[in-house]
Amino acid sequence: MTLMQDQIEFLPSTKECLASVEFNWKSRAIVGVFQGEVTVDDVLSFWDALMKEDLPPETKGVLLDFSNAKLSFKASGYLRIVDYFVENISFVGRFKIGVVANTPHNIVVLMLIARENFMYELRPFTTRRACLVWIKG
Repeated sequence: MTLMQDQIEFLPSTKECLASVEFNWKSRAIVGVFQGEVTVDDVLSFWDALMKEDLPPETKGVLLDFSNAKLSFKASGYLRIVDYFVENISFVGRFKIGVVANTPHNIVVLMLIARENFMYELRPFTTRRACLVWIKG
């Protein structure tokens, strides 16, 4: 199944923490909605699965929605994500990465990822709408 459909069925091999993945045609963004406890491996599995997908050529960004999830790793765990992004910059660097979070811990982790390296464009948001507007812009 491909992202050209409204909803796709791929999930990382790491369980149910990924509630849904959709393609938002208006903003041209892939939207991954997470729930419950989310580990670094869950986040990296999402990106691994995304790299294997046949993405629409007009894809501008990736929105990761953690508003109903808890990043269940220490703030220092963010370095694994930064290293992954740098190692896969030819893929990750093609997109604006917007992340929705609404807990202090999640926001701190995302800000650390955003500020660690400027090879990729990542911004935290508190609403999905604001994030989609930024990706579209």
